[in-house]
Amino acid sequence: MKTSETHQMLLNIGAIAQHEAAHCVAALASGFDAHQISLHYQLYPQAHRGKAYADYNIRCDSLTELHDLMTKKVVIALSGAMGEAIDRSTFKVNAITAYKILDEGATGASQDFAVAKELVNLIHNSSPVTADAETGKDSTSVDLLRFLLEAALRLVESNAKQICMIADALVKKVVEGKGIGELQRDDIEQLLTPPEASAP
Repeated sequence: MKTSETHQMLLNIGAIAQHEAAHCVAALASGFDAHQISLHYQLYPQAHRGKAYADYNIRCDSLTELHDLMTKKVVIALSGAMGEAIDRSTFKVNAITAYKILDEGATGASQDFAVAKELVNLIHNSSPVTADAETGKDSTSVDLLRFLLEAALRLVESNAKQICMIADALVKKVVEGKGIGELQRDDIEQLLTPPEASAP
């Protein structure tokens, strides 16, 4: 394999790892049990499959609780692209890059975006009509989506270092596993535990 191909492969694996790590950290930050991240990468023909596993099995006893659950799931879905767009020199999310990834993403981001938009429409269509405080016009599902995109960006930026640590550990596992890598709950918890907190 040429050096340029190896470099591109590592960049691709890194982007997918950051995407899945962002889903995982967003799920944890939203109060869910995120227990595994897996990434399978194949060079010829080029294909990949990544997944952050979390337990979303929650009983909702009211429409408000259901809206809260769906809102969290939207933010988690949008967080993957935000994670890919982290600038590692500043640990800030490049919003323009993130939105482009959502529209065109080959890492599953476009599917995440489709799911997020569907959930946003369900939330909006089952909520009372409200007016925008500034314009006086009825709020739309686009307004809600814009708000949740900003929420996902803030969540990822506030956890960017942890996301990058998890992504780096996942990349290492994929390289060592010749295209297959996984992080289990213990691995994730260890990466997220500050060194002083884990000392005896």
